[in-house]
Amino acid sequence: MGYVKDIERYFLALTGKGIMLSPRDYSMILEWQKRKIPKEAVLQGIRVAFKEGARKGRGGLSLSSCAPFVERVARVWKRGEKVGREEAGRAEQIKASVIERVGDAIRKEKDRRVKSVYIHLREKILGIKATEEEFFGAIGEVEGWMYEEFFKRLSDAEREEVLSQAEKLASNRREFVTEKAFRESLLFFRNLVLKRKYGLIDLA
Repeated sequence: MGYVKDIERYFLALTGKGIMLSPRDYSMILEWQKRKIPKEAVLQGIRVAFKEGARKGRGGLSLSSCAPFVERVARVWKRGEKVGREEAGRAEQIKASVIERVGDAIRKEKDRRVKSVYIHLREKILGIKATEEEFFGAIGEVEGWMYEEFFKRLSDAEREEVLSQAEKLASNRREFVTEKAFRESLLFFRNLVLKRKYGLIDLA
């Protein structure tokens, strides 16, 4: 049941509502499992759905509203399962597109701290050697590094302000989820605050 429980925990940590999913939600997850959609693809789809919702100012996302994003990511992962030069070519095309976006961000960025992180970020992306399926997992890790690295470069006062805002956003979740799930939720909102406040690039 690790597949179902991990997805349930991740979704509840982000939405902050309830302590368990609905029967319909469980059926949806079991169907994804039956179709052999990788757990990492489901989690990425949910993460992208919440990022899009936050960008558009929408809250209260349901698992059903995340489903189109999960399906989109699943299609990419499925194509990535085919081995060969064509697959490697697709992965390189995706990487080139991401690198181009980071390059544009470097040229336009005025904050020296952000620009410095972007320069190192580009080097990390250039060093990724992966299939299309593996690339999305790798880019998620690199994006996590970007937020963590930039957070370290803030002053103590700035870090305290970011964490304070993140805790306010996550506060209604504490009583409904485990401490581990709350910490994951807090990290998500910390990164969301960093993105909004400093305009950090979205790689996913």
